[in-house]
Amino acid sequence: MNVLDFQLDDRSFDDLVEAARSRLPAQAPDWTDYNLHDPGITLIELMAWLGEAQIYSLSRLRRDERQAYAAFAGVVPAGPRAARGLVWPDLADPSNALNTQVRPLAIADANPIRPTDADHPACRVAQPTLLVPGRITALTTALAGGARIDQTATNARGQVAWLPFGADAGPRDVLHLDYACASRGGLADRAAADLGAWLSLGIRVDGTPGAVMPAARPDAIEATLIIGTRRWPLAIGVDGSAGLRRSGVIGLVLPRQLPAAPAFAIELRAPRGFACAPRLRQLALNVVAIEQSVTIAAEAHLATGLVDQRVDLDDPSLRSNGGLALLRVDGGAAPPRVEVEASGNRETWRALPRFDEAGPDDAVYVLDPTAGSLQFGNGVNGRVPPTGAQVFVAYSICDGVAGNQPRPRAWFAAGLGPLGRNVDPLQGGSDAETLLQARGEARRAVRDRHAVATADDLAAAALAQADLQVARALVLPFARGVDTPGDVTLVALRRRGSAAAAQPEPPRWLDALRAVLQPRLPLGQRLAVRGPVYVDFALTATLQAAPQRDVATIQAAALAELARRLNPIAAAPGDTERALGAALTTADIGAWLRRLDGVAAVIALTLRNAANQAVDLIDVGPQGLPRLDASTIAIDVQRSTTRGRT
Repeated sequence: MNVLDFQLDDRSFDDLVEAARSRLPAQAPDWTDYNLHDPGITLIELMAWLGEAQIYSLSRLRRDERQAYAAFAGVVPAGPRAARGLVWPDLADPSNALNTQVRPLAIADANPIRPTDADHPACRVAQPTLLVPGRITALTTALAGGARIDQTATNARGQVAWLPFGADAGPRDVLHLDYACASRGGLADRAAADLGAWLSLGIRVDGTPGAVMPAARPDAIEATLIIGTRRWPLAIGVDGSAGLRRSGVIGLVLPRQLPAAPAFAIELRAPRGFACAPRLRQLALNVVAIEQSVTIAAEAHLATGLVDQRVDLDDPSLRSNGGLALLRVDGGAAPPRVEVEASGNRETWRALPRFDEAGPDDAVYVLDPTAGSLQFGNGVNGRVPPTGAQVFVAYSICDGVAGNQPRPRAWFAAGLGPLGRNVDPLQGGSDAETLLQARGEARRAVRDRHAVATADDLAAAALAQADLQVARALVLPFARGVDTPGDVTLVALRRRGSAAAAQPEPPRWLDALRAVLQPRLPLGQRLAVRGPVYVDFALTATLQAAPQRDVATIQAAALAELARRLNPIAAAPGDTERALGAALTTADIGAWLRRLDGVAAVIALTLRNAANQAVDLIDVGPQGLPRLDASTIAIDVQRSTTRGRT
């Protein structure tokens, strides 16, 4: 078909309403009132309005209109994203800065960081970092019940996951780190210029390195510095680990005045406990968080005194790839820092998205990230910089996807020497988005961030919370006379290790899951998140082994089969999960045990409830599960020449 012959769909709102109304006699013979006051006609008009808008958007939307619609979904044109990673100290390298230095020293933007064995764009520290030569001498988990677990050797290997706050990870569980400094004065030996640098505590989680999980709120962490018998609460300047949920750096703000001492200790705790017990592979001081970006500190321009003056930023990369190379921050281009100096006074001007609400004296500017330029006001909306004034602009740029690096690379800092290695890749670097990519992101946002309207939507949204380790989710049917209209009840189970298999879901975990899901529910709905009701029982069974079969092997197989059948979470592919509300009967248990290889017969089987009464059925209720406890299970396997009866 010739392009010139292509006709856009020009059906209007009235056309769509009339087409729908004409179908009513055939589709709904009992519907006889077609006047405007009828609710059904109102609904038809609503659908026609939506249809007309979609027809228009498919046929006639300009590029700027498409960008405006994408902005409704939270998608705006964005510049490149900087690659980020962690450099872990390599104390086995004699030339490492921590081995060649004695006193604490700071690493800042003045020390560009590069890999020693690759040509790579320069990186910089994500925040000023204080390096303290020395070693961790002990790492201990102190549990609320008084037990202490030495994690030092496991942490040093960095290969096996360990629980820094135990399986429960409650508010009274503490991680204690002891550190011996290379200098006799320790932290007091900092130079005066280094007082603003943060003590850097690196966290490497078990699982996907650097996984970004923003859905759930981070668990609040408190840190305490201990020198001798004195204690100082430490402010946390940045928590790149998001509450120990991902690999990152925790920046600790040290007091300015500290006593001289060759050793110190740091205690970590969560005052409200953790929603999920953190699992770490490694923890270390002096881990440097790096970012592949460059800051243009003070680019100078001259004000002309003309209204609506535009200032083009000088870096040529700002006009490559569509002109969008300003470093991306929170999904948009980071606004430059703009200072205007006139008559000896320097004033900082702030960024606005547009001049509509700016007054004649407001010191504001508007950033055009696509063109890589700034625009000042006209004297009515926004102030005009005076003629001859100096305009100083500071902004950050990066190389996008070119900043990504594999592991492991050895890194050095200019003026300091080798720092260590990145045990995980530098990742996250991406180039500036094209309009096509932004459109795709908008579609994904509409698909993934829509309101949770159905029970299946709610269950899927719960299971998607990877950082909360949701294993199962089920929405209970609305019970008339019991539930209040608008109430929604979700029953959720968390993943847990074998040691925590019999423990119910902690309230703080349920609260964290509710906090994530509630904002996505339609207005007026109230969400309650509960764990299953675990029902205790006791079981004694006597089995008869087949001839020439090992009694101990059959006994272990019987216990494993019960654990598999009653496990609320599938332990392996192909396993079935115990259905919520399914009663446990002696007939079921007898059938499971009789099918085991090597079992000739089930001689006796007794099931007891929580009141120690012999019963044939354990009723768990509509949201209950039988709780398997090895201490209440007794299975005896006998050899016999006579066949037993069930």
